Amino acid sequence: MSEEQEDHSELVHNFREVCVVDDDIAFRYLSFNQWNLEQAVQHYFQTEGQLSLEEMEQNESNSEQELRQRRVIPNGEQRAEGPRHT
Repeated sequence: MSEEQEDHSELVHNFREVCVVDDDIAFRYLSFNQWNLEQAVQHYFQTEGQLSLEEMEQNESNSEQELRQRRVIPNGEQRAEGPRHT
């Protein structure tokens, strides 16, 4: 697991403990708030735990873009996509 993935896992865990929610909700709020725990928690309570349709679509778009920038390596680790040398 990469350092970034470990950081995200820890943030999801912390968000879950504060807001008493499942992983999916924690992930959505954290990714929408650029993995800023304090902002994500405030956003959760301000929206009473309900992301708007626009926010969910933006969150999905951001997640898809992040996945496109990564490439899976055979041993299961991920790294940022870089120039390929042939």
